[in-house]
Amino acid sequence: MRKMASAAVVATGLLAASGAWAWTMKEGTIQFSNGEVSYCQSWALDAVSIMLGRQENRPPTFVYDEYYEPSDATRQMRDVFERDAETYPIEETEEKKLAAAEKFGNNVKGRCFKAYIERVPQS
Repeated sequence: MRKMASAAVVATGLLAASGAWAWTMKEGTIQFSNGEVSYCQSWALDAVSIMLGRQENRPPTFVYDEYYEPSDATRQMRDVFERDAETYPIEETEEKKLAAAEKFGNNVKGRCFKAYIERVPQS
């Protein structure tokens, strides 16, 4: 599932679409552009919404959908996240539910950054 999600991130075409987005290595530390960070944070936000919805037994709420129609690639990624979220248990307490959502979002963001490193050459 994780490999599929990484491949789906790349398949969106957004990773390679912007030549201005190219991570760099500075003093042994990977540096991402603001665009790359924003891109991965938007996936993480969707993932958190999906996991919270699962934990609370309700449909997810996607904040940005109020402002613009999600792309087909976004819908595909959400489907991947939903399938992945279904493998997680439903937590008992509100605190654990929030922690599960945060962990899931961080995992998605990490996979997104990893996909950049693996598939987009550094500048």
